[in-house]
Amino acid sequence: MQAEIPTIIVCGSSAAEGVPAYYCNCRVCREAAERGGREIRGRTSYNFGGVLQIDYGPDSLQAFQRHRTALNAIRHVLVTHAHTDHLSPREFRFHSTGYCLEPANPGTITVHGTGPALDRIRSELKLPDGALRGGDLAGIGLELAPVRAFRRVEMPDIDATALPLAADHDSRMEPVLYLVTLRGRTVLFGNDTGFLPDASWEALEAYAAEGRPRLDVAILDNTFGLRSHRNGHMGVDAVMETFGRLEAIGLVDGRTTRVVNHFTHNANATHRELCAHYEPLGIVVGYDGLEL
Repeated sequence: MQAEIPTIIVCGSSAAEGVPAYYCNCRVCREAAERGGREIRGRTSYNFGGVLQIDYGPDSLQAFQRHRTALNAIRHVLVTHAHTDHLSPREFRFHSTGYCLEPANPGTITVHGTGPALDRIRSELKLPDGALRGGDLAGIGLELAPVRAFRRVEMPDIDATALPLAADHDSRMEPVLYLVTLRGRTVLFGNDTGFLPDASWEALEAYAAEGRPRLDVAILDNTFGLRSHRNGHMGVDAVMETFGRLEAIGLVDGRTTRVVNHFTHNANATHRELCAHYEPLGIVVGYDGLEL
C-alpha cells in the first residue's frame, strides 16, 4: 500500500497585523470584513503532516480549533525567528499537566530555533536552560534544540530533516527559513525573508548538485503583494525572480506547486486581486486553511 502523502496546512497567511487589521479602515481591511472567507487572514504558520509545526504565533489556538484533528499531536516545532507574530511562547504552557488533561501527544514537543527564539521561550516561561521539565511549569513537556543556518536538523522520530537557510530579515533575530523533507515530501517554507542572501543561494545550489529531490512545494514570502519590494520581505518582482532562480538550479519544475503567502494589508491588494494576478501564472495564493 502506498504511504499517505503528508499534507501541508496553511494555518495563517498574514503578516503581523492580520487582515482585517486592528483598528484599520483601509480598503483591504474593509473588503475583508465585508466579504469574509479567504479575505480573512491570521498570522502566518504552517503544519506539515500533523507532526511538524512551522512557527507558533499568537493565532495558534484559532488554527488548532479549526484543524484540531490534524494539529492535535505536534511533536516538533521549527521557529523561523523570534518576532511576536511567529513565536508566542506562552501558548506552550497549555501542553503542561493541569492545562491538558488527557494529552493526545503525552511525549515531549521539541522546539527548534536560533538563539533569540530560544531565549524568548526561556524568558517568557521563566524556565532554566536544558530540558524544560523543571522550573515554574513542571511537566510542560518541552525540549529546546538550537538551530544554526546551514546546519541540518534531524528529526528521525517523524522521518523528517530540515535545512535552515539564512533569511534576509531582521538580523537581530538570526532569522532562518526551512527546506524540509518529511516522509519523502520536500517543501521550502520561505518566509519571512527578502530576496535570499548569497550564502543561502549557495546552499541551495549545493543541495541541488547533491542530487537532492526537487521541491514538491515552494512557498515564498509575498508580504508586499503586487508592489515592488525585495529587502526584509518580498513583493511581486522578487517573488518571480526567486521562483526563476529556483527553476534555473533545478529545484523547481512544472511538477512543483508554487505558493505565495504572508500578506500585509499595507500592500493594498485583496485576496481576489492577488489571485487575478498569480493564478494565470500557475501560482497559488495562500489563505487560512489552504491544504497542499
